[in-house]
Order: sequence, then C-alpha cells, then structure tokens
Amino acid sequence: MCSGPEYYLQLPNGDEIYSVTAVYVTSHAIGSMNMDETESIDLRYFKLNDLPEGLNEANRHYIEAYIGRLEKSKST
Repeated sequence: MCSGPEYYLQLPNGDEIYSVTAVYVTSHAIGSMNMDETESIDLRYFKLNDLPEGLNEANRHYIEAYIGRLEKSKST
C-alpha cells in the first residue's frame, strides 16, 4: 500500500485528493492483461533493470520503494 502526504494531488479543477494505491508484485504471470483505454495508453511488463523512459513520478516512486525493500531483504 502506498499512501501519505507524498501522494497528495491538486487537480486542475481545484479538487484535492490523497491517493491510496495498492501495488501487486509477482514473479510469475500467466494469461493476458486487459487495459481500460479511458485511463491508459499502454500496458506491458518490464524487468526492474529495464524500465521505460517517461514513467510518471508516482509510478516511479512505487517501483523505487519496492526495489528498496527488495535490496533491504537481500542484505539481511
């Protein structure tokens, strides 16, 4: 779960929100992904060491938090 002050957004219409996002991780995926074309323009899997350019700040933060936890667990 990702939430807190760093996920505060003020929308162009002036509305203010605090985003709460659940992030799921898997080492094995089967089947196909279905994209909601009203909210997304692309949907693909990427290796952690080969992420695409142009990730938005929030998505990059989710991934970096996961990588940090992964590295921490490897050092213990």
